[in-house]
Amino acid sequence: MRTNSALYSSTRGFALAGTMLLSLALMTGCPSGTPGGGTTPTIALSPTTLTFTGFEFSANPADQTIQISNAGIDTLTWSVTDNATWLFVTPTSGSVTTGTAEMTVSVDTVGLTAAASPYTAQITVSATGANNTPQTVNVTLTLAPVTCESLSGSITTDTTLGGPCYIVESDLGVYGGATLTINPGVTLRFQQGHDMSISSDGRLSAVGTASQPILLTGEEAIRGYWGGLLIYQSNSTVNQLDYVTIEYGGGYHDANLKLDGSASSPARLNITNCTLRNSVTYGFNFDGDSVIGEFSGNTITGNTLGAGYVAPDTVGYLDDTSTYTGNDEDVVAVWGSTVYLDQTWPGIDADYLITGDIGVSGALTIAPGARLVFQAGETMSVNASGTLVAVGTADEPIVLTGEEQTRGYWGGLLFYQSNSTVNQLDHVTIEYGGGYYDANLKLDGSASSPVRLNITNCTLRESETYGFNFDGDTIIGEFSGNTITGNTLGAGYIAPDTVGYLDDTSTYTGNDEDVVAIWGSTVYLDQTWAGIDADYLITGDIGVSGALTVEPGARLVFQAGETMSVNASGTLAAVGTEDNPIVFTGVEQTAGYWGGLLFYQSNSTDNQLDYVTIEFGGGYYNANLKLDGSASSPVQLTVTNCTIQDSETWGISLDADTNVNPDIEEVNTFSNNALGNIYSP
Repeated sequence: MRTNSALYSSTRGFALAGTMLLSLALMTGCPSGTPGGGTTPTIALSPTTLTFTGFEFSANPADQTIQISNAGIDTLTWSVTDNATWLFVTPTSGSVTTGTAEMTVSVDTVGLTAAASPYTAQITVSATGANNTPQTVNVTLTLAPVTCESLSGSITTDTTLGGPCYIVESDLGVYGGATLTINPGVTLRFQQGHDMSISSDGRLSAVGTASQPILLTGEEAIRGYWGGLLIYQSNSTVNQLDYVTIEYGGGYHDANLKLDGSASSPARLNITNCTLRNSVTYGFNFDGDSVIGEFSGNTITGNTLGAGYVAPDTVGYLDDTSTYTGNDEDVVAVWGSTVYLDQTWPGIDADYLITGDIGVSGALTIAPGARLVFQAGETMSVNASGTLVAVGTADEPIVLTGEEQTRGYWGGLLFYQSNSTVNQLDHVTIEYGGGYYDANLKLDGSASSPVRLNITNCTLRESETYGFNFDGDTIIGEFSGNTITGNTLGAGYIAPDTVGYLDDTSTYTGNDEDVVAIWGSTVYLDQTWAGIDADYLITGDIGVSGALTVEPGARLVFQAGETMSVNASGTLAAVGTEDNPIVFTGVEQTAGYWGGLLFYQSNSTDNQLDYVTIEFGGGYYNANLKLDGSASSPVQLTVTNCTIQDSETWGISLDADTNVNPDIEEVNTFSNNALGNIYSP
């Protein structure tokens, strides 16, 4: 028996040339409790015999189908076995209550001869609990003899191969301005180690049909038996493969089909309705100097290393109407290089295996459902001249992950000075990165070229460092609905000027440390710090030179000795609620652990503290809250409903040049401040 996976990984390939639909014959009118009716499931198959006919050394006969139904009651749960190595059935199991299910039956004629035919086999359908299990379908395969001509050497004049069969006895080259045309239904059987190459001044037109595909194969059904087909710097629009099967190659050209061009003479080819299977390496190999006019309707299966191996600039030629599964590794491997061409990476049914660092210097779009799987230490960077639009859906997210599910396994995604409003991540999961860029997602801009990006409905998880890292030269148009969880050092690490881009519809919990760490710098932009579900961890002194609003529920947790100072050009409005106060505190609950909050010559009526707790400070400013003005620029501040406690020095320190609400001591709560509640000269 061969399971579905064995069907695809077997070295016995098959051609998906078509499907013959046969009528369903149901057994009816049987008495209750006997085959064909009653109180148990009953297997009904149509047809009960299959006959395949074809030619030896040629394309496989068209696929056929068997329909299975339940002629009894309840649910019929069935499984399939067969007894021939050349016979394949998919799927190999299923269930049906009403209606019908369908099995596809394929044959592989490689290695079979007319002299030994007809070949016979049997498909067995079993169902536990069925009153007539098992049932069988007899299969007959008959091959007609074919005489193959010899083919070898070089083709230097226009040549048409009419077939039906050729034995390729040496390396076959096409050059000298020649066009090689291969007619529908023709088979080229390569002897061991030989290959076929189309040179820069050669052309290839191999156009088969669904019923008469062209076949390039080995004399024996062994992966890598022959070298494969190479298109080398042939920049001709004549080059075309349509309904062509290439199999058992890859022994020399690292793929069944390899395109190798140059900047001045790219390899040009259309590839449609083709099957690339059973290579000892990859199904296809396209370098960065390849031009593929159309790639659609292809099947790449049964290959050892994966479906394909491509340069980043050729990924965009692939399409999601082709299938890339059933290989030993269901991947399209992408080597390290730069995306220069504007393109879309489609959401194919296999992973993109990123084997080297990827730079993006063109306009790159990633389609829903695409999975980029990075090998150890590799990265993706969107450069100043590049853009990235990765928009998935809730049902088909885009995923950037590591080949192993280990935090820090790959480097992460970087946007570097990409100042474009096009940049967008939506419904994207980035995970197991942070091994190089200090986050799964890092934004690194400059004053003259800030990074711009929208980040919505994304998941940033399982980083070795942070989920995100945003520097001060970052502009985030929208940040909402994101989930940042499972990261080692915290949800994020950001400059003070980018905190205002965060929102409280995103979640920042479930990390080893549920914090958004803020490095020491100055708030220049007017902004609001949202009351998120994680602490703001203040890792350096924070200056405020813009208009800063802190929302209810926000917690600012200061590392040892750090401070916040509202400068002459800055304001601070921190207005909490009784149920949702704002908190300024230390990492450790020790009096004087952090420096304290200072208002320095900030002469604005916008300054307000309401329902704010300030605690465990006073280690630098001689108070949890210090006001320091001047005659020309006194500090103005309203402090109400606040809790000032556990200062190493004073609760509040006022100088002569301050304007505060006169009831400041009555309307606030003071406790456990070492030198007293309020210092006033």
